[in-house]
Amino acid sequence: MKKTLHFWIEAHSATFDDAYPLEVDWLGDDDDVRWAAEQYAEHHHYNHDGWEDIWPIIFTVATPDGKILGRVSVERESRPHFYGTTVK
Repeated sequence: MKKTLHFWIEAHSATFDDAYPLEVDWLGDDDDVRWAAEQYAEHHHYNHDGWEDIWPIIFTVATPDGKILGRVSVERESRPHFYGTTVK
């Protein structure tokens, strides 16, 4: 099932008024808030310059009416890429 939730980063001085809505997968279990935050973290990384942030980031997760469901610290794994250049 899909559910629209609102996300923000309090460390960036953001509040619910600054929240970004995102439709996420909602599984209906105890890990939903964590799972939703992980989905938003991926969106944040690729669509909101999240690659420039210092991770982990604590995301606040709320319903559309502002009820806070939780705060989740999300870590980002790095995947190194190696590039070779021929030198003389």
